[in-house]
Amino acid sequence: MNDSCSRCNLPANDLNVFYNRFSKDIDVPILPPVDTSVSEFFDNHTVRRSLKSVNCRKSSGLDGISPKLLKFCADSIVQPVRQLFNASFQYGVFPDVWKQSRITPLPKFKGASDVKYFRPVAVTPVISKCLERLLVKYYQPMIRDDLQFAYRPKRSTEDALMLLTDNVSQHLDTNAKNYVKGVFLDFTSAFNTINPCILIEKLCERAMNPNIINWTFSYLTARTQVVVTERGISD
Repeated sequence: MNDSCSRCNLPANDLNVFYNRFSKDIDVPILPPVDTSVSEFFDNHTVRRSLKSVNCRKSSGLDGISPKLLKFCADSIVQPVRQLFNASFQYGVFPDVWKQSRITPLPKFKGASDVKYFRPVAVTPVISKCLERLLVKYYQPMIRDDLQFAYRPKRSTEDALMLLTDNVSQHLDTNAKNYVKGVFLDFTSAFNTINPCILIEKLCERAMNPNIINWTFSYLTARTQVVVTERGISD
C-alpha cells in the first residue's frame, strides 16, 4: 500500500472514540496472592535471546526506544532488563508505560472515509514485546483443545485448512448424496472484547502460577493509547 492510499485525514479523536467503543469499567476479580519469594523467572541467556530476536524494521513505541538499540546492545543491557522482567513477574504487575499504544489507522480500501473502514495498527514499546514473548511457555500448556491451532507450537492455519479439507473430503466420499455446509465467524476487536474477569477465573481453575495470573490481569487492564492521523494526535 503506497503513501497516498495509507493516509488518514479523519480527526484523530473521532477514531480514538471508535476504537474505544468496547471499553468499560470492570470489577477487579479476586486475585490469588503473589509469591514474592520467587524472584528469578528469567536468566540472562533467556532475556538476551529475546532482545536479540527483535526485528529492527519494526517501529519504536511511544517510549522512543529504537529496536536497534535493544538488539545491538543486548549484551550490555541484559542485566538491568532481566531485573525489570523478573520484578514484573515477581509482583504480578505489568508496567503502565509499557501498555501505551500509538495507533495508526490504515484504510481497508482506497477512498475510505468512515471511521469503521480504518483498521487500527497499534504499536507498543518494543521492550514490552520482548517480555510478552517470554510468556508463551506459561500460557501454551493452558491450551488443551486439540482442535485449536492458533498460539500453539508447530501449528498453523495451514494445519486447520488441511484438517477441514480432509474431513469434508471423507464425508463427501462416503455417499454421493452427502453435502457440506460451512459457517465461518470473525470476531470484531476480539482482543478488546476479552472479559479479564472471566479469563482470570479460568486461569485460576487451571491452577496457573498466581504471579502470572496477577500479571495477566495487570496486562489486560488500564491500557492507554493515542491515535495519530494526518490531522494530528488524539487527546
